[in-house]
Amino acid sequence: MSPILYAKGTIDTIYDVFCERVRQTPQAIAYRYFAKPEEAWLDITWQTMADYVAERAKLLKDAGAAQGDRCAVLLENSPYWVCADQAALSLNMVTVPLFYNDRAENTAHVLLHSGTRFLIVNTREQWQTLEPHLEEGRLEKVFLADSFEIIWSGEKKQLSINTDDLPENLATIIYTSGTTGKPKGVMLSHANILTNAGAANAVSNIYPEDLFLSFLPLSHAFERTVGYYLPMMTGASVAFARSVLKLQEDLVSIQPTVIVCVPRVFEKINERFNEKLALASTVMKKLVSLAEKVGYQHFQRSQKQLGWGLSELVFPVLDHLVGNKIRASLGGRLRIAVSGGAPLSPSIAKRYLGFGVPIIQGYGLTECSPVVSSNSLENNDPESVGEALNCAELSIAPASGELLVRGPSIMLGYWLQVKETDEVIDAEGWFHTGDIAKIVNKRVYITGRIKDILVLSNGEKVPPTDVEDAILQDPWIDQVMVVGEGKPFLVALIVASAQGQHASKAVLIKRIAKDMHAFPGYEKVKDIVLCPEPWTIEEGLLTPTMKLRRQQVTQKYEAQIKAIYDT
Repeated sequence: MSPILYAKGTIDTIYDVFCERVRQTPQAIAYRYFAKPEEAWLDITWQTMADYVAERAKLLKDAGAAQGDRCAVLLENSPYWVCADQAALSLNMVTVPLFYNDRAENTAHVLLHSGTRFLIVNTREQWQTLEPHLEEGRLEKVFLADSFEIIWSGEKKQLSINTDDLPENLATIIYTSGTTGKPKGVMLSHANILTNAGAANAVSNIYPEDLFLSFLPLSHAFERTVGYYLPMMTGASVAFARSVLKLQEDLVSIQPTVIVCVPRVFEKINERFNEKLALASTVMKKLVSLAEKVGYQHFQRSQKQLGWGLSELVFPVLDHLVGNKIRASLGGRLRIAVSGGAPLSPSIAKRYLGFGVPIIQGYGLTECSPVVSSNSLENNDPESVGEALNCAELSIAPASGELLVRGPSIMLGYWLQVKETDEVIDAEGWFHTGDIAKIVNKRVYITGRIKDILVLSNGEKVPPTDVEDAILQDPWIDQVMVVGEGKPFLVALIVASAQGQHASKAVLIKRIAKDMHAFPGYEKVKDIVLCPEPWTIEEGLLTPTMKLRRQQVTQKYEAQIKAIYDT
């Protein structure tokens, strides 16, 4: 197992981990980033990072920063993000990460609610866009990330919160995406996060030789714990992708050994693969299909789920012809591809496992720091989210089937929201996830979400994500949301992909019916609403982590939905 730099009593904080990493491997490569002026990838050592952090910490302190002050970070993934975070933590401040692509009014709400005093932004233009949305709050100074120049300074505000009242060891307040209502500020301690990162490493085993490619926003707890703090603890390097649009190019040029993904990344990769496959010859299509089937059987044998068979004899040839090319398109060196944040379709997971892409799924929530369970390379079931980490105790609520979690990674609570905290953490310390699950042979299987379950007028209960996942297998469909609460049948709101944008409503209904042939009658979609434009974050229909805001999407197309049910 790789070395972990976390020991209670000697290394207690995230900044302690950073300092110990610098002490142990000062000249090792910490981060890699693309420098636009040079049009080249450049490396930064741990010692250089330490120098940058010290400079920024001094400027923060000179500006009046004190223990417990909230410091908000509104940056894209880069070494600047790390510098801002570590500089704040070195002064015992509390980091408030902001989603870089979120709407200005949402960002303003977080700044106000968190009582942020200091804000770090990427550009002056970014601040100019945000400033008109700000209400009276505690914000005093705004810094530019690169130079740390103060570009805005307000009046010094009287402390509204006594630092003595702050939770002990508080490291960060992460505001949840808020699929319904305003986001809540999840308070995580240094111990919460470091315990979780250490437990995650016990499953994944990250080494100093590993190279991560970081592209999920660092404002997301998943990327921050697994893609930032865990590499720091283990001495691995991190390369920051230029953008999601250039992810394919960056995978090939960086050749990472570890990536941390959400399912949408694999779905997009699969869509592009299907588009290319559609243009291939019949022979090639059959070859790919056979390689996928034989490859998955090989994977099952590696997991001791299947005995030896004749297909093993042709596996090396098929893997060379097909699997090797697919792995090369992802850089060719991937050792672990972690998928979390939402369910990954088992069919996509199985397909790429068959092609030799080492996908392991996990499950977590921001309130759990965030990882709760994970598969491992040696014990990998693509239909489950793996076994509980060694820091998480799990239970299933008898009446509702809700998954409960308890342990040292559970949040301290929601910032300034005691009532909401008490609603999710009971008297015995169990955190109520809101997800319905079952545990079989220690493996966790998420089967639905309590609030998302649709109850039809005939009393049948339908988990919409199962239906949506099936529909999304169709390359003609890019986005989907199913409705039907209190109604006699299901209706799907559809955003067609480039392939399906010219298809008629009748054709799409037929394709959906084919995708859902195995579903019981009451779970089948009877009609659809064709949505002319994609659902976006800017329009408020998706959260910054790309989750559907179901209520907002329903409201936008309320008239069209009503027209279907009224006929």
